[in-house]
Amino acid sequence: METIAVYWEDRIKTYGFSEVTGLALVQWSASPEALSGLGSGIRDMGESDMGMLLVLGQGLASRPTEFGLLVKQRCEDQTIRRLRNILGEGASENVSSRSPAGLIHFYGPHFGDRYGIADAALRALTDCGVPILAISCSASSIYLALSEAWMGKAREALSKAFLRPER
Repeated sequence: METIAVYWEDRIKTYGFSEVTGLALVQWSASPEALSGLGSGIRDMGESDMGMLLVLGQGLASRPTEFGLLVKQRCEDQTIRRLRNILGEGASENVSSRSPAGLIHFYGPHFGDRYGIADAALRALTDCGVPILAISCSASSIYLALSEAWMGKAREALSKAFLRPER
């Protein structure tokens, strides 16, 4: 006999929202051949004072891997130069950037026990017209990269969908 339990709450509980502004989202794509040098290059940037907050990647077998790197806006040009150097000629022209950007990160006590959390976040933002630059989800956390101009509206929309602790 198998027992399956699903935890459900009308407004999903969180431990609150963390927000960071003054960021840039640097994006590029890389072929499988370019990936070997890319990993150590990103690691080296992370060990420097470039203010790297988030690395995103999405791969499909039939296309180059798409990447995003969220860094402090003051490091945007330096990050682009370093990435272009790592990628080399021919691949470096696809490096682009969006700034100013912001990051909203949140997690909650039941994020690993229930389904629909990412859907609730995306629905809350898209229902009020907030464009999402990038999203990363795990069993316990959600990271949303947005244009800095939309941070207030996003916080408001997410506060309606998610319950934050009263302080």
